[in-house]
Amino acid sequence: MLTFMIVLFSSMIVSTLVSPNKAFALSNLSAAIQVGGGAELWDSSTQSFDTDVVKDLKEKLFGNKNPIKYIQSRKDPYLDTYLMSAAEINKTIKNDNGLIVTLDEKEWMVAALSLADIENKKDNVILTLYLANSLGTSKFYSSASNTKWSNAYSTSLIRQHLQTDTNWSLYNDKSVNSFASQFLVQPKYIDYQLYQTNAIRSLYSYVFPNESLISPSKGWHVSGIKYETDDINNGVRYDDWGNDYIWLPSMTEVGTNDLYDNGASSIWQLSDNQRAISGSKAFWTRSGHSNHYGNAVSIAASGLDNGGQSREVTTTYKSLATATKADWYNQDIYEHADNYINITYSNGATGIKDAGEYWVKLEITSTWVNAVKTQIANLGVQRGWTAEQITAMQELQKPKFFGTPDTSDANHKESDTVRWIKITINKAEIDFSKVTWSQSEFEYNGKI
Repeated sequence: MLTFMIVLFSSMIVSTLVSPNKAFALSNLSAAIQVGGGAELWDSSTQSFDTDVVKDLKEKLFGNKNPIKYIQSRKDPYLDTYLMSAAEINKTIKNDNGLIVTLDEKEWMVAALSLADIENKKDNVILTLYLANSLGTSKFYSSASNTKWSNAYSTSLIRQHLQTDTNWSLYNDKSVNSFASQFLVQPKYIDYQLYQTNAIRSLYSYVFPNESLISPSKGWHVSGIKYETDDINNGVRYDDWGNDYIWLPSMTEVGTNDLYDNGASSIWQLSDNQRAISGSKAFWTRSGHSNHYGNAVSIAASGLDNGGQSREVTTTYKSLATATKADWYNQDIYEHADNYINITYSNGATGIKDAGEYWVKLEITSTWVNAVKTQIANLGVQRGWTAEQITAMQELQKPKFFGTPDTSDANHKESDTVRWIKITINKAEIDFSKVTWSQSEFEYNGKI
């Protein structure tokens, strides 16, 4: 599986990773919560984000909470870094299958939230996305030779594929105005990508290569296998993958049933459903084996799988970005709400003129609601949504008032489309004893 990072809104970024072949899949994709009813986050034809999908994603992740403070309420227990794991996110949304984001016609699981300082911007919110279903197969390396660099991720065939194949062009194009350079985040800016190690959080006490960008000073296997951060092979540094916008996850991020307490001690703490693997299949991680240069680490249903790098295994990854108007944004519908709200007064009044008590009813008309529903239904047909997805998006986008409706007054019940305002106008009382007048002046010094 693959991983990538992207900026969703002012100080929000996403990371994602990929896995090997058909091995890995969310056990029940239909049971997961589809962000935006399954609509695409990014419209490549208009080069813009769907604001409604972005809004729905933010609401599901944060609600009314301050995103930065929310993430700062959780820290990884093994690293001194802020991180909201999938376990916490799933608890918030009350669904063990998690959240699914659709991007580039692929479905991605929300794996974690974290913070990062990127260049001159502090506390960017990082959203990590993890492919829900693996796509295709790939070799890690061409041979299983027990020589240094055979299991280094930076020089691997699978990394080369991710960084050059046109199937991943949205993420591997590093030109100045590309999607990746504008909206994605490189792992070198993420704290847990710099320092993570399986040795402190799994039942296996030796360091796996490629897990952290900064090579650990200790914990390597007694056999002598070790990589230094500044090691170079044919002009490629050991930590070169830190400059990528899409990459494979580590075993320590994903976790396994056997070495990571059923995933509980892993970085992302994915649920069993999110880590489900069927049959004898497996998927690559970027982690190399600790005592043999000829082996890289893949994950199978039984747990860690130390297969040779020359095997074909699956791979996938993805990313996210800032919000702009939705591609189906209709100016007549969304910028002329005054044409779609009825205002009426109690007792047959046509306005507020005399002293008295008035109840004013504000009602969003069915005309407006139906116009939005029709717009979304047409979009759903174009995009091939199911009836359930169309209904979910219509409910999400229907015109409604903010706040909770007040239903306590039987005569003035509120709803999502109805609000009541009570206005009381009292008669003015004038004290004429304090009025002075003459032919040349009039002065009132009393109170009303």
